[in-house]
Amino acid sequence: MTNGASQSPALPQTAIAALEKGNTIEAIKIVRLERDLGLKESKDQVDAYLKSRSDLQRRLESAQAEARQGFV
Repeated sequence: MTNGASQSPALPQTAIAALEKGNTIEAIKIVRLERDLGLKESKDQVDAYLKSRSDLQRRLESAQAEARQGFV
């Protein structure tokens, strides 16, 4: 069995599209359904992908910060 944290697994295109839209939770759900994984394993794969794509991770963090400001 390979360690998902050491590799950046390619995600399904639909999961990547969800991340591009800023929807991390939807991406995790898609990975769970398409790969028949548990919640933690799916989240770990999405996190590993985001770690390999720092540009996308920064955009998500920025979008989340803006959303939090809207709630204040």
